[in-house]
Amino acid sequence: MWGYIKPFILFFLIVIFVAAFPAIALHSSCFLLCGKGQLVFELVDKFSMAVGMALALVLFSGFKLARIQHNFALHSTSVQHYPKYLLGLFGVYAVAVVSGLTSTWFFPGSGESYASDRGQYAYDGVENYYIYVVNTIMIIPIVEELWFRGYLQTKLMPLFRRVYVRYLIVSVIFTLMHFHYSVFTLVNIFTLSILLCWVREHSNSVYPAILLHMIFNTIGVVARTLMS
Repeated sequence: MWGYIKPFILFFLIVIFVAAFPAIALHSSCFLLCGKGQLVFELVDKFSMAVGMALALVLFSGFKLARIQHNFALHSTSVQHYPKYLLGLFGVYAVAVVSGLTSTWFFPGSGESYASDRGQYAYDGVENYYIYVVNTIMIIPIVEELWFRGYLQTKLMPLFRRVYVRYLIVSVIFTLMHFHYSVFTLVNIFTLSILLCWVREHSNSVYPAILLHMIFNTIGVVARTLMS
């Protein structure tokens, strides 16, 4: 029983560790940040988040490079399968279009309100917009893929022989972490997660999943910017 519970305990310890580190860093830096503006605040937040993630990787891998690479699927991989992965990403967007149209049909105005909310955040000053872009396109894909497809999925592989069980567990948790979004967006996130889980195991590496996640978010940022 412990063998099934341990990966989840370690996974959430990593999440808590990484989430707490920026808060501690920002709290201790509050005096220094006073009057420096939102840009400095956001930059310190993202930097401390990156440092916290790096420390978590080292801490839960016993300070050994080989274990870090194994625990987070940091393996080199061939690029010959990337066209197949990109084709899968187009499939995710096909699902997004269908779910978006369905949502608009049954819940008129849901797409517009979502784009408006995201656009308001994105355009809350030029500085904040650039931080939003960097955070969405680079930081979030790296951190989320290392957590979910890297660590959690790797730990589930010896516990569940059926791949669809691993995919479902990772994707359900991944979707629940984004529960503040609309229903049709959650459908897209779940579909994307299933694809990324398959890509991670097919390539035996988290790097392609990170790249696809970056591409997915980049297209989303462009679409939201144009719609806002």
